[in-house]
Amino acid sequence: MKTLHALTTGIHTTNRSFRLIALLYSVNLLIAAILAWGFHSVLTRTIGDSMSLENLVKGFDYTVYSDYLFKYGGRITALLSQISWLIFFYLLLNTLLGGGTIASLKDSNNRFSMSSFFENCGAYFFRFLRLLLIFAVILILIGFVSSMAFGILYSVLASNAVSEVWPIVCAVILFLLFLFVVMLIVMMADYAKVATVVDDAQSMLKTSWQGIKFVFRHFPSTVGLQSSMIILLLIAVVAYLILENQIGMSTTLAILTMFIIQQASVGFKVWSRVATVAGEINLFDALESEPAVPSMQTATTAPTQEPSAVAIDPMLPVAQTQLAWKKRVTKRPAARKVTVRRRKSPRKPK
Repeated sequence: MKTLHALTTGIHTTNRSFRLIALLYSVNLLIAAILAWGFHSVLTRTIGDSMSLENLVKGFDYTVYSDYLFKYGGRITALLSQISWLIFFYLLLNTLLGGGTIASLKDSNNRFSMSSFFENCGAYFFRFLRLLLIFAVILILIGFVSSMAFGILYSVLASNAVSEVWPIVCAVILFLLFLFVVMLIVMMADYAKVATVVDDAQSMLKTSWQGIKFVFRHFPSTVGLQSSMIILLLIAVVAYLILENQIGMSTTLAILTMFIIQQASVGFKVWSRVATVAGEINLFDALESEPAVPSMQTATTAPTQEPSAVAIDPMLPVAQTQLAWKKRVTKRPAARKVTVRRRKSPRKPK
């Protein structure tokens, strides 16, 4: 139930954060435009006048692709090296925008402000950068160990295969398990970021350990939330592939239609990411703020108990505790002075 509540709350919060989504979409569009401009410049300088590009527009042709790599492979390699730097810049940019995004979603009841957004971006950037380095090291170590373990397991399972079907099935299963391990590490990094903003933490090592413990302590809830958002994203990807296959890109109208659909797909990816972060914030608040289980011991008070020994429930807030104390503790009435008059006995007649 908590997973479903976090999912619905995250979607509702995201639907009310239109300005935040528009800002993040603009950043993604800018990065994509820089990448597309690089590919366009390389294609124009190499085979821009060739008619073979029309075959690639209608559909993928491996013959044209292999001939292009054979003639102009060096320029593609140079472009890929530039893309690696662009990916690194994209990671830094997401690290910068992460603090403002989480802080804006945490205070979703307040109106979105660009000044406060970029102020939070600067306030949490170096802490998020340290988290990025910590979890990058964790991802490299665990990825290396798990890849070796999965490789040994694959060689054992596929050694006695009588057909090609079983090795392919084993490879797919082990690859999905590897992606699951990567997903867990990404989730830990996300909850560490959420804990940093919610608790205003300063030690990133402690916060990283807190994110790791939170994922394993609430494993069904955290994995359920992440899996739900991944399923929604996969449905959108399948719908996009079906539309692309049906529409194609052979005419100007089809290219314009597919451009609009592609931008809608990018917008949905941004929306799903924001919804995931909003759901993680809600789930973190709900599970970390659970009160401890009170003890079952009941205090018994004697009739002559002093007012200072009145039992107060430690789970009550401070204001309610003070009110309960005032109701239970009353001032003792002052002792009345009692004078005993001695009754005179009647005198006997003589």
